[in-house]
Amino acid sequence: MANVIQGSVSLEQAIKNTNELFPSRFETMKRDVVKRIQIQKVVSLSPDRPDEPAVAYHIRSKSWPQYKPYYTGKDKKGRKTAYQRSVPHYYNITLEMDEMNLHTLNWKIVLGSLKRWVKKPPQSSVKTIYKENLKRWDKRRIERHRQQRSLYLDVGDYNSRKLGINADFIFRCAFAYWTHGHLYGRNYYGNVPAAKTNPQSIVFLPKHVLNVVVKLMEMGILKK
Repeated sequence: MANVIQGSVSLEQAIKNTNELFPSRFETMKRDVVKRIQIQKVVSLSPDRPDEPAVAYHIRSKSWPQYKPYYTGKDKKGRKTAYQRSVPHYYNITLEMDEMNLHTLNWKIVLGSLKRWVKKPPQSSVKTIYKENLKRWDKRRIERHRQQRSLYLDVGDYNSRKLGINADFIFRCAFAYWTHGHLYGRNYYGNVPAAKTNPQSIVFLPKHVLNVVVKLMEMGILKK
């Protein structure tokens, strides 16, 4: 891998960490509707050591996040279905590895964009943000805001769909990946661990990365 700083955790170990310490990522991976994981570009790199392959996969994923409470209904055949979101989230993923297997320590990844998280989106853009102002707004203004056709459901939806940011990655994974040598690109997320969400800086895989790893294994690209 070009200019490699050897990592300290294999993908296999990262999957085990996820299963043991962050099992909800497996649950949400199965729950969400993933329609497309597309390899857009494959870039061959110049390895530091002769005869050692190095490759970067640029991947685009598309999914419909589903959150509780779910809505239930029936399809055309009368079968019960559970559904909620119909607006997809798109994320760019770059995965760089020196060998396409789960055991190598030389891998780096970034999920989503590297843009700055917006804590306070424009009030006209987010449907639920008016709740913060219930005490100081009059009834007429609240009702007017409720009727606005806002584009995004909440702050997380705004940052995801508008800016391409994956919250799980930047708030729980980025610093840990950087610390252990697995963050692709520069560290834009500070030099301290996530105090509340991942204080021990454990390398685990968010659900979108899990989906990509599973897909690459199904395609025979990533070996066990």
